[in-house]
Amino acid sequence: MAAIVLLFFVQEPLDTLTIMKGIGAQLDSHKLLPFQSSNTFIPINNMIDLVVHEGFHDYGQVIFYLCFLTKNFRSEKPGKDGVIQVVFGQLLPRKDVLLTVWKLSRQLLFAETRRYWRRVPGQGLKELSRFTE
Repeated sequence: MAAIVLLFFVQEPLDTLTIMKGIGAQLDSHKLLPFQSSNTFIPINNMIDLVVHEGFHDYGQVIFYLCFLTKNFRSEKPGKDGVIQVVFGQLLPRKDVLLTVWKLSRQLLFAETRRYWRRVPGQGLKELSRFTE
């Protein structure tokens, strides 16, 4: 009987990315049980960039994942400048799907502007008005 009740509550994993133009992004993740969910809002002022990273899974399998690089204003540890927020962490979609989502999301968030950041000793990450070497 308990197994039947448990199966009633089990749901498919679900990851959602909602982009709000000029405002930020909302990440929603629901795991197998309905009580295991998380919601994260990332304001556009805290975003450094949206990138597709690659990583290793299990025994050397290469996976690709989409993530936000963010500034960390509430860091307890000095010197820790940023945080990585993984998008679609439960699903891990294919690279071609990630690239499509990445391209459309960047257009909505940042339009045609490019953002450049540089780490300044003692000051953390600073946004540059234009890229200089």
